[in-house]
Amino acid sequence: MTVRIARFQNCYDAEGIWTGGREKAPAAVCRKIAEATNGSTIEVWGDGTAVRSYTHVDDMADGIYRLMHSDLDGVVNIGCSEYVTVSELVAVVVKVADKTINIKHGTSQVGVKSRNFSNERITHRLESQSLTH
Repeated sequence: MTVRIARFQNCYDAEGIWTGGREKAPAAVCRKIAEATNGSTIEVWGDGTAVRSYTHVDDMADGIYRLMHSDLDGVVNIGCSEYVTVSELVAVVVKVADKTINIKHGTSQVGVKSRNFSNERITHRLESQSLTH
């Protein structure tokens, strides 16, 4: 029996939780900036240097589809290979919101600065198979 296991990296979408303290970083940043008045200050956790990668749910679904139609077996990582710092994430959201926002970095723990996550196995295999749907 062929077994395929997909391990996801920081999945997000427009319907994700954005309040209550359990939201993912993109949603939390968007909420803070949306609620902030132009020229005000928001607090961002840590020093802004933590690095993460975020993958939209549509891309995850595409990755699952491609995985299930491949000859891979075992565990594969599915996620975006582009990494951003918390500060970069905040800067993008501020720009899209067209606001001037001051950033105060919090003293709370950030967790790990970066996660070791490679899409090499699935990316290489799927590119060589030229899968389309």
